Amino acid sequence: MLVWTIHHAEMLVTDRAGRPWRYGMLADALRAKGHRVVQWAPTFSHYTRTFRASADAVLPAREGHEIQLVHAGGYDNNVSLRRILFEIRFARRFLDLAPMREVPDVIVSSMPTPQHCATVMQFAHETKIPFLIDVRDLWPDAIQDLFPKAFRPAGKALLLPMKATNRRIFGACTGVIAISEAYLSWALEYAGRARREADGVFPIGYQAPRISEEKREAAKAAWRARGVAGESFTCCYIGTMSRQYWLEDVIRAARALPETSFVLCGDGDSRARYVELAKDLPNVSFPGWISPEEVDALMSLSDVGLAPYRGGAQMSLPNKPFEYMAGGLPVVSSLEGELKDLLEEHRGGLTYRAGDPDSLAGCLRKLRDDANLTGAMSANARRLYESSFRADRIYTALTIHLEQVVERARGPQRAVPSSRVAFTPL
Repeated sequence: MLVWTIHHAEMLVTDRAGRPWRYGMLADALRAKGHRVVQWAPTFSHYTRTFRASADAVLPAREGHEIQLVHAGGYDNNVSLRRILFEIRFARRFLDLAPMREVPDVIVSSMPTPQHCATVMQFAHETKIPFLIDVRDLWPDAIQDLFPKAFRPAGKALLLPMKATNRRIFGACTGVIAISEAYLSWALEYAGRARREADGVFPIGYQAPRISEEKREAAKAAWRARGVAGESFTCCYIGTMSRQYWLEDVIRAARALPETSFVLCGDGDSRARYVELAKDLPNVSFPGWISPEEVDALMSLSDVGLAPYRGGAQMSLPNKPFEYMAGGLPVVSSLEGELKDLLEEHRGGLTYRAGDPDSLAGCLRKLRDDANLTGAMSANARRLYESSFRADRIYTALTIHLEQVVERARGPQRAVPSSRVAFTPL
């Protein structure tokens, strides 16, 4: 089976970060069962704002896994005219390149964005290939509140064509897969239909890197040289510093907790503002992007993993909490909904009110002052990761799901059990 996956904003295994993201982890699972993968991605890296190549290119990632880079320019802001033009160029170039490639057995196209999903669906329908939309973000719903208040009514009007596109693509695709139940329900509401066998929920999950003890100790030593020794109560954040995240709450909580250390890793449009806001705080540091070895070592030296999202953020089960869980860290999050319910049910962390740094500081004091509670939540978080969010389990199940979609597309087959991934009770 040959599978195409298409996503605009994912880091690739050939990038400096090195570790596989969602479609890299799916590629590993597919390859393990003897399938082949072509992963379509832009030459422009969404997260680093750099170019991987100056023209269309094919990168051999690993045996059976190839990356087709599409040159479509770049952009400075995620919500901007340049981003819209990028989407249009990517869609046109995809239609130029796709007929030159071996026809796949199934295509998985990520949402966002509606534009490229519609283009991929056009190609899939012309070639009679099953086509799945993988819902990872709620576009355009998730961005309509990012417009300045004065322009919000006009912004919502501008997004109406995207919503019309959503109704068309979700109604016509072979199936919808999503990272959470809430995201799947959102897509099916656009489609105007009930759930069927080609639909499923497959969380992002996390694949813990294999790191030798020698490298782990070297990374810990490097952190100690930076002043992160795990001696004080330590909170870490590892991720993007963009509009969906709200580190201002973290920095203001840090002012109220001078004896607690905050290590805020990553980069993005908002990083300079956060650095300026925390410039007089000796307990806050900004190391930038860090390697998998540094991530592993930092989590081993930390007590809490921070998941600070903007108030009203429509994320449900993002990948960052699962990375913290894999490292045995209680998650302190601002997300309502599915993640909050999950943390409460399994006692794997706490939820604070977004936009309320006092609420965040209260959660951190509670964990700092109760070592038994922190230890129990740490163990619970690790068990939850092992039972429900290990990448190998999730993407093996997704591979089976894709196999079944292809089998049904080829002709009548006997009924097969659902491959839906559910949370396993502890």
